Amino acid sequence: MKKTKVNIHRNPRIIAGSAKGTQLLVSPSARVRPTSLRLRESLFGMLDSLEADYSYILDLYAGSGALGIEALSRGEGLAIFVEQDRSSAATIRMNLERVGESNRGLVVGQSVEDWVPTDMKKFTMIFADPPYQSTGIDSLISEKLKDSIAANGVLALEHESGLTPPNTICDLKLYKARRQGKGAVAIYCDEAN
Repeated sequence: MKKTKVNIHRNPRIIAGSAKGTQLLVSPSARVRPTSLRLRESLFGMLDSLEADYSYILDLYAGSGALGIEALSRGEGLAIFVEQDRSSAATIRMNLERVGESNRGLVVGQSVEDWVPTDMKKFTMIFADPPYQSTGIDSLISEKLKDSIAANGVLALEHESGLTPPNTICDLKLYKARRQGKGAVAIYCDEAN
């Protein structure tokens, strides 16, 4: 079996939960841009204030899987990771093993554009961390997930800090947005949350 190289210089660590402190591996792929520790702390602080439900997680453009694995560490749910880069998909599988969660995570090795949700169960937590230069992500997510978000579902969209996030995605309203260095995150939820 071919070994996957990993980058040891910018490895994220899990902030809280059952895998707290575990260093994750990162693929050496030039396309991978791990979410900074400070931005992840800010993101999960906002999600904690919403009492986000981590029972069925979707991590789009998953990279190292850090966002979905952080959510798994904080809850008892299941996660689907969608990542087209083969090296990154293999790294997510290794990271799930590192934190002892390989039985709660499914890695789908294809692009978000080609992926089709097949499970009838609706996602309670969705992370999307597309490449910063991507355009039309809000439309793509709305098209892909319009029937796949739970009534209490929350969407976290990471984007370049200079961009203004859209007010709605998939009928979810912008709840909060935070900037941290070059990155920013926008949280979307139903107004009732």
